[in-house]
Amino acid sequence: MDHGRYRWRHDTVLRELADWLETERKKERKSTLQHGRVSFIKAGETTGRGEKQQASILDGTTGWNMEVDLGKKLVFPDIVQTTLRPDIVLWTKTGKKLIAIELTVPWETRC
Repeated sequence: MDHGRYRWRHDTVLRELADWLETERKKERKSTLQHGRVSFIKAGETTGRGEKQQASILDGTTGWNMEVDLGKKLVFPDIVQTTLRPDIVLWTKTGKKLIAIELTVPWETRC
């Protein structure tokens, strides 16, 4: 078995995911969620559909921090005591939220 190849594929996927999350983390967000207005339509009527805005787990709070287990051993933030070692940790003290991500990349089989 070639564990080096597995680690390389895992880290390649993790790097892409971390880059995308870093872009999302840096976006300016409002500190509170805003709920849209519900418009009711009478039977038989149609309405133009507006663009739906994607909701993100990062919405609703600001000050997100992120640590990624690439190139060094990830130390879990001081927010919680654990022996877990996830691949990515995002947290915000202002919103009192923590997101732990564990990436699993399937093993490559050769025929």
